[in-house]
Amino acid sequence: MLCLMHEGQPYGHLTVQGRPITADSLARLVGESAAAVKRWMKELADNDVYSVSDDGLIFSRRMVRDEDLRERRAAGGQAGGEHGKKGGSHGAKGGRPKKEKTPDDASERGVEKPPLKPPPSSSTSTSSSSSIPPNPPQQYRSPPLSPEVEKLMEAGGFVSPPSLDLVAKWKAAGADFERDILPVIRAEARNLRERTGQAPRTLSVFDKAMMGKLAEDASEVQRLAKIERRLRRMDEQQLSEERHH
Repeated sequence: MLCLMHEGQPYGHLTVQGRPITADSLARLVGESAAAVKRWMKELADNDVYSVSDDGLIFSRRMVRDEDLRERRAAGGQAGGEHGKKGGSHGAKGGRPKKEKTPDDASERGVEKPPLKPPPSSSTSTSSSSSIPPNPPQQYRSPPLSPEVEKLMEAGGFVSPPSLDLVAKWKAAGADFERDILPVIRAEARNLRERTGQAPRTLSVFDKAMMGKLAEDASEVQRLAKIERRLRRMDEQQLSEERHH
Protein backbone atom coordinates (compact mmCIF):
# COMPACT_ATOMS: atom_id res chain seq x y z
CA MET A 1 0.00 0.00 0.00
CA LEU A 2 2.87 2.39 0.78
CA CYS A 3 4.47 1.69 -2.60
CA LEU A 4 1.17 2.45 -4.35
CA MET A 5 0.69 5.59 -2.22
CA HIS A 6 4.16 6.75 -3.28
CA GLU A 7 2.92 6.86 -6.89
CA GLY A 8 -0.61 7.99 -6.00
CA GLN A 9 -2.23 11.25 -6.99
CA PRO A 10 -2.41 13.16 -4.70
CA TYR A 11 0.87 11.94 -3.21
CA GLY A 12 0.44 9.61 -0.26
CA HIS A 13 -3.08 8.54 -1.29
CA LEU A 14 -4.07 4.99 -2.28
CA THR A 15 -4.92 5.67 -5.93
CA VAL A 16 -3.83 4.51 -9.37
CA GLN A 17 -4.01 6.97 -12.25
CA GLY A 18 -6.02 9.27 -9.99
CA ARG A 19 -8.68 6.64 -9.20
CA PRO A 20 -9.16 5.14 -5.71
CA ILE A 21 -8.00 1.55 -5.23
CA THR A 22 -10.72 -0.61 -3.69
CA ALA A 23 -10.08 -3.61 -1.48
CA ASP A 24 -10.94 -5.96 -4.38
CA SER A 25 -8.50 -4.18 -6.71
CA LEU A 26 -5.82 -4.18 -4.01
CA ALA A 27 -6.31 -7.92 -3.55
CA ARG A 28 -5.61 -8.50 -7.25
CA LEU A 29 -2.55 -6.25 -7.16
CA VAL A 30 -0.97 -8.07 -4.21
CA GLY A 31 -2.09 -11.56 -5.26
CA GLU A 32 -4.22 -12.29 -2.20
CA SER A 33 -7.88 -13.09 -1.67
CA ALA A 34 -10.33 -10.21 -1.31
CA ALA A 35 -11.52 -11.57 2.06
CA ALA A 36 -7.98 -11.62 3.47
CA VAL A 37 -7.21 -8.08 2.22
CA LYS A 38 -10.46 -6.71 3.67
CA ARG A 39 -9.68 -8.36 7.01
CA TRP A 40 -6.17 -6.88 7.08
CA MET A 41 -7.40 -3.43 6.05
CA LYS A 42 -9.97 -3.53 8.86
CA GLU A 43 -7.16 -4.40 11.29
CA LEU A 44 -5.14 -1.41 10.03
CA ALA A 45 -8.17 0.86 10.32
CA ASP A 46 -8.96 -0.36 13.86
CA ASN A 47 -5.39 0.50 14.89
CA ASP A 48 -5.57 3.93 13.20
CA VAL A 49 -2.66 3.10 10.87
CA TYR A 50 -4.08 4.98 7.89
CA SER A 51 -6.58 7.81 7.47
CA VAL A 52 -9.49 8.40 5.09
CA SER A 53 -10.10 11.75 3.40
CA ASP A 54 -13.48 13.45 3.00
CA ASP A 55 -13.55 12.02 -0.54
CA GLY A 56 -13.16 8.49 0.82
CA LEU A 57 -9.50 8.09 -0.21
CA ILE A 58 -7.15 6.11 2.03
CA PHE A 59 -3.93 8.03 2.72
CA SER A 60 -0.79 7.95 4.84
CA ARG A 61 -0.57 10.86 7.27
CA ARG A 62 3.23 10.65 7.41
CA MET A 63 3.62 10.74 3.61
CA VAL A 64 1.23 13.70 3.28
CA ARG A 65 3.15 15.61 6.01
CA ASP A 66 6.50 14.83 4.35
CA GLU A 67 5.22 16.05 0.98
CA ASP A 68 3.94 19.28 2.54
CA LEU A 69 7.35 19.79 4.19
CA ARG A 70 9.16 19.22 0.88
CA GLU A 71 6.95 21.74 -0.87
CA ARG A 72 7.50 24.36 1.84
CA ARG A 73 11.25 23.80 1.75
CA ALA A 74 11.25 24.10 -2.02
CA ALA A 75 9.36 27.39 -1.70
CA GLY A 76 11.91 28.54 0.86
CA GLY A 77 14.76 27.66 -1.48
CA GLN A 78 13.15 29.64 -4.29
CA ALA A 79 12.69 32.66 -2.03
CA GLY A 80 16.23 32.31 -0.69
CA GLY A 81 17.53 32.23 -4.25
CA GLU A 82 16.82 35.94 -4.43
CA HIS A 83 19.75 36.39 -2.02
CA GLY A 84 22.19 34.40 -4.17
CA LYS A 85 23.24 30.80 -4.76
CA LYS A 86 23.88 30.11 -1.06
CA GLY A 87 20.54 31.61 -0.19
CA GLY A 88 18.79 29.16 -2.51
CA SER A 89 20.57 26.09 -1.13
CA HIS A 90 20.11 27.10 2.51
CA GLY A 91 16.58 28.31 1.93
CA ALA A 92 15.64 24.80 0.82
CA LYS A 93 16.78 23.63 4.28
CA GLY A 94 14.44 26.08 5.93
CA GLY A 95 16.75 29.04 6.59
CA ARG A 96 19.27 31.46 5.19
CA PRO A 97 23.07 31.14 5.50
CA LYS A 98 24.79 33.14 8.18
CA LYS A 99 27.21 35.81 7.08
CA GLU A 100 30.87 35.35 7.93
CA LYS A 101 32.03 37.63 10.71
CA THR A 102 34.57 40.32 9.91
CA PRO A 103 37.74 40.09 12.07
CA ASP A 104 37.70 42.55 14.96
CA ASP A 105 41.39 43.41 14.44
CA ALA A 106 41.72 45.62 11.37
CA SER A 107 45.29 44.41 10.86
CA GLU A 108 44.02 40.87 10.25
CA ARG A 109 41.53 41.88 7.59
CA GLY A 110 42.46 40.61 4.16
CA VAL A 111 45.36 38.59 5.59
CA GLU A 112 45.36 34.93 4.65
CA LYS A 113 46.47 32.78 7.55
CA PRO A 114 48.68 29.75 6.90
CA PRO A 115 47.09 26.30 7.31
CA LEU A 116 47.48 24.57 10.64
CA LYS A 117 49.09 21.52 9.03
CA PRO A 118 51.35 21.52 5.98
CA PRO A 119 49.86 19.89 2.88
CA PRO A 120 51.15 16.40 2.11
CA SER A 121 53.77 15.96 -0.56
CA SER A 122 52.82 14.61 -3.96
CA SER A 123 54.27 11.20 -3.21
CA THR A 124 52.49 11.01 0.15
CA SER A 125 49.13 12.12 -1.25
CA THR A 126 49.34 9.64 -4.10
CA SER A 127 50.07 6.72 -1.80
CA SER A 128 47.46 7.68 0.83
CA SER A 129 44.57 8.58 -1.52
CA SER A 130 44.63 5.32 -3.41
CA SER A 131 44.14 2.22 -1.29
CA ILE A 132 43.34 -0.01 -4.28
CA PRO A 133 46.32 -1.11 -6.43
CA PRO A 134 46.33 -0.54 -10.23
CA ASN A 135 45.53 -4.22 -10.82
CA PRO A 136 43.02 -4.88 -8.04
CA PRO A 137 42.75 -8.37 -6.55
CA GLN A 138 39.53 -10.32 -6.70
CA GLN A 139 38.03 -8.75 -3.56
CA TYR A 140 38.10 -5.26 -5.17
CA ARG A 141 36.55 -6.25 -8.48
CA SER A 142 32.88 -5.57 -9.18
CA PRO A 143 30.70 -8.70 -9.00
CA PRO A 144 29.24 -9.91 -12.31
CA LEU A 145 25.81 -8.59 -13.21
CA SER A 146 22.82 -10.89 -12.99
CA PRO A 147 20.99 -11.79 -16.24
CA GLU A 148 17.97 -9.70 -15.17
CA VAL A 149 20.11 -6.59 -14.60
CA GLU A 150 21.81 -7.04 -17.99
CA LYS A 151 18.43 -7.31 -19.72
CA LEU A 152 17.14 -4.23 -17.88
CA MET A 153 20.20 -2.21 -18.90
CA GLU A 154 19.79 -3.26 -22.51
CA ALA A 155 16.04 -2.56 -22.58
CA GLY A 156 16.24 0.83 -20.86
CA GLY A 157 19.65 2.00 -22.05
CA PHE A 158 20.90 2.46 -18.48
CA VAL A 159 24.46 3.69 -18.01
CA SER A 160 24.81 2.07 -14.58
CA PRO A 161 23.06 -1.06 -13.20
CA PRO A 162 19.64 -0.19 -11.73
CA SER A 163 18.36 -1.45 -8.38
CA LEU A 164 15.99 -4.41 -8.48
CA ASP A 165 13.76 -3.21 -5.61
CA LEU A 166 11.01 -2.01 -7.96
CA VAL A 167 11.29 -5.19 -10.03
CA ALA A 168 10.48 -7.18 -6.89
CA LYS A 169 7.49 -4.91 -6.25
CA TRP A 170 6.23 -5.36 -9.82
CA LYS A 171 6.59 -9.13 -9.62
CA ALA A 172 4.73 -9.17 -6.31
CA ALA A 173 1.93 -7.25 -8.03
CA GLY A 174 1.70 -10.00 -10.68
CA ALA A 175 4.03 -8.75 -13.44
CA ASP A 176 6.03 -11.20 -15.53
CA PHE A 177 9.63 -10.14 -16.20
CA GLU A 178 9.77 -11.14 -19.88
CA ARG A 179 6.14 -10.56 -20.83
CA ASP A 180 5.35 -7.36 -18.90
CA ILE A 181 8.40 -5.62 -17.39
CA LEU A 182 10.87 -5.63 -20.31
CA PRO A 183 8.32 -4.50 -22.98
CA VAL A 184 7.13 -1.60 -20.81
CA ILE A 185 10.70 -0.48 -20.11
CA ARG A 186 11.64 -0.63 -23.81
CA ALA A 187 8.61 1.42 -24.87
CA GLU A 188 8.86 4.02 -22.09
CA ALA A 189 12.64 4.40 -22.51
CA ARG A 190 12.15 5.03 -26.22
CA ASN A 191 9.51 7.68 -25.46
CA LEU A 192 11.80 9.30 -22.88
CA ARG A 193 14.69 9.54 -25.34
CA GLU A 194 12.40 11.04 -27.98
CA ARG A 195 11.12 13.68 -25.54
CA THR A 196 14.30 14.60 -23.69
CA GLY A 197 17.16 13.00 -25.61
CA GLN A 198 18.35 11.38 -22.37
CA ALA A 199 18.48 7.81 -21.10
CA PRO A 200 16.71 6.89 -17.83
CA ARG A 201 18.76 6.79 -14.63
CA THR A 202 16.51 4.75 -12.35
CA LEU A 203 13.61 2.34 -12.68
CA SER A 204 11.31 4.76 -10.82
CA VAL A 205 10.52 6.57 -14.10
CA PHE A 206 8.79 3.38 -15.27
CA ASP A 207 6.80 2.67 -12.09
CA LYS A 208 3.67 4.61 -13.05
CA ALA A 209 3.47 3.00 -16.49
CA MET A 210 4.05 -0.47 -15.02
CA MET A 211 1.41 -0.13 -12.31
CA GLY A 212 -1.01 1.29 -14.86
CA LYS A 213 -0.46 -1.72 -17.11
CA LEU A 214 -1.03 -4.12 -14.22
CA ALA A 215 -4.26 -2.32 -13.33
CA GLU A 216 -5.43 -2.54 -16.96
CA ASP A 217 -4.49 -6.22 -17.10
CA ALA A 218 -6.44 -6.90 -13.92
CA SER A 219 -9.46 -5.08 -15.34
CA GLU A 220 -9.19 -7.08 -18.58
CA VAL A 221 -8.94 -10.37 -16.68
CA GLN A 222 -12.07 -9.44 -14.75
CA ARG A 223 -13.91 -8.56 -17.98
CA LEU A 224 -12.94 -11.85 -19.63
CA ALA A 225 -13.98 -13.77 -16.52
CA LYS A 226 -17.45 -12.18 -16.71
CA ILE A 227 -17.75 -13.15 -20.37
CA GLU A 228 -16.68 -16.71 -19.56
CA ARG A 229 -19.27 -16.99 -16.79
CA ARG A 230 -21.99 -15.64 -19.09
CA LEU A 231 -21.10 -18.11 -21.85
CA ARG A 232 -21.03 -20.96 -19.34
CA ARG A 233 -24.55 -20.06 -18.14
CA MET A 234 -25.77 -19.96 -21.74
CA ASP A 235 -24.28 -23.40 -22.41
CA GLU A 236 -25.84 -24.81 -19.25
CA GLN A 237 -29.21 -23.31 -20.15
CA GLN A 238 -29.05 -24.73 -23.69
CA LEU A 239 -28.05 -28.15 -22.36
CA SER A 240 -30.93 -28.04 -19.88
CA GLU A 241 -33.43 -27.20 -22.65
CA GLU A 242 -32.14 -30.04 -24.81
CA ARG A 243 -32.56 -32.51 -21.94
CA HIS A 244 -36.05 -31.20 -21.28
CA HIS A 245 -37.10 -31.79 -24.90
